[in-house]
Amino acid sequence: MKKLLAFLLSALTVCMLSAQQIGAAPAPVDFDKSQPWDGVNACIEWYVEKDGSSCEIADAYDLYGFSLVVNSQGLGDYLYYDPNYMVIFDTDGDGEVSDEAGYDETRVVAGDLFRGTEILFTNDIDLNNKDWTTIGCSTSFEGIVNGQDHTVKNFRVITSEYNRRHGLKGGTYLYGLFGNICGSSEIKDLKIENETVEVEIEDNAVNVLVGGVTGRLHNVGSPMISNVTVNGLTIKLSGKVNAANVYVGAIVGQHNCGAEQTNIHVTGYEFIDEHTDGNIHTQPDNFQGMDGKSDLFIDCTVEMKK
Repeated sequence: MKKLLAFLLSALTVCMLSAQQIGAAPAPVDFDKSQPWDGVNACIEWYVEKDGSSCEIADAYDLYGFSLVVNSQGLGDYLYYDPNYMVIFDTDGDGEVSDEAGYDETRVVAGDLFRGTEILFTNDIDLNNKDWTTIGCSTSFEGIVNGQDHTVKNFRVITSEYNRRHGLKGGTYLYGLFGNICGSSEIKDLKIENETVEVEIEDNAVNVLVGGVTGRLHNVGSPMISNVTVNGLTIKLSGKVNAANVYVGAIVGQHNCGAEQTNIHVTGYEFIDEHTDGNIHTQPDNFQGMDGKSDLFIDCTVEMKK
């Protein structure tokens, strides 16, 4: 009997240790979205409960949820969420979305996810000086983003895990509030304030596209930016360029379509270039990095930081 009890106790201990090592997701708890963004949590209620041709982004938690939904689309990921629609992550710190049983899930599959959908910003959004994952760094975004004259402010764009996963496949790295904008997309009536973009060029990079608003305007379709201001922008490059094509602009890194971009104004722009071994593509007007595209920027200005 004693041997049986000892065996059962040993087995129970092993099971408990295994559960801890697996990193089971924590139980759902109420989350106060009125608190400043913590740089980690994301809400996708606006997406799960989407009905019709528009969605509303109300705060930083929603905006980060927007980034996760778009980037998960390109990777065919599932997003798991608790009863408060907060995304559940693994607790082992690897940054992957949890697949623990017992939570609702929605699969974000590749396709026309937001085509014909208008994303409405309903408030100013403060990202609380946290690291930001570019919206569309692992796939293309096609939709209409209407800032409704609201401001997104205080954030630092970095090479995110989504960016690395995409870059490892194609070697293209996209940096900005947005990444790869295509089709009939529009980004309009938006203000951006106090943005820092820090790029350490990856060894496998083929294309590095860096912009204050978006990394690339893709030649698939005629994506447009209009009535957008950026106040306070720092772009910093470091690392070895080698054979990479690096395009940098205060508005867009690579304007690769024929659409006109209108009424975009950047003030307080600073470009810190610490790269080695290679060339960076920029233009004197600082709108974007490609040659022969300046005439497509109508009523646009970039003022350097003084």
